[in-house]
Amino acid sequence: MNSSNISQNLARIIILLLALVLHEIAHAAVALWNGDPTAKNMGRLTLNPVKHFDFLGLFMLLTLRFGYGKPVPINAYNFKKRKLGYFTVSIAGVTVNFLLSILFMGIYVPLTYYTSVFLSTSFFAELLFWLLYFGIFINIYLMVFNLLPIYPLDGFRVIESFTKYNNPFVTFMRKYGQYILLGLILISVLGNFIFPSLIVQFPYMDPLSYVLQNVSSWIINPILKLWKIIWGVA
Repeated sequence: MNSSNISQNLARIIILLLALVLHEIAHAAVALWNGDPTAKNMGRLTLNPVKHFDFLGLFMLLTLRFGYGKPVPINAYNFKKRKLGYFTVSIAGVTVNFLLSILFMGIYVPLTYYTSVFLSTSFFAELLFWLLYFGIFINIYLMVFNLLPIYPLDGFRVIESFTKYNNPFVTFMRKYGQYILLGLILISVLGNFIFPSLIVQFPYMDPLSYVLQNVSSWIINPILKLWKIIWGVA
């Protein structure tokens, strides 16, 4: 393995840990802010990544570039305002990922246009490039994936916070959401590792990756343009 591969893989691991851990800490911190100490009492307000790992979610992050951590336990009856608490806790993690991605973009733009750091072939220059690259894309992928309205993802929790408990969609997702999600994940795994050339030719055959890639691009491109305007390189 050459130095470029080492720097790329190291950067991917660092950003995956950062994105996942801060995502889960955000859920726990906002729950506490809303009056529920459940996550704090269970040790989820920690930078220790092991406390936040979900096996399937971590596998997805390492192989498919999107995934999730172990759901943060909450007790909505402790919230000062139940619906507001449920909603803010639901969006806390993806909000942190969005802000991290914006931050990495804001660093990437001036370094690209005002310095020659990325023209260097040194290990640290390559590591810095990949840290910024993965910092942008992994955080956005994590945000978009978790906002899908499928149980048990954050997007489902957002919908759940605005609906009645017996809402037909919510009831259906509680019963079948995890199987739908697992099916979409299996399609992505099979497509990326068994039929990669077919997926390249027909990307919509992997609906999960197709949606995530397109939505992520719609989000990233205008923000990058805005940063270029701010830094005067547009």
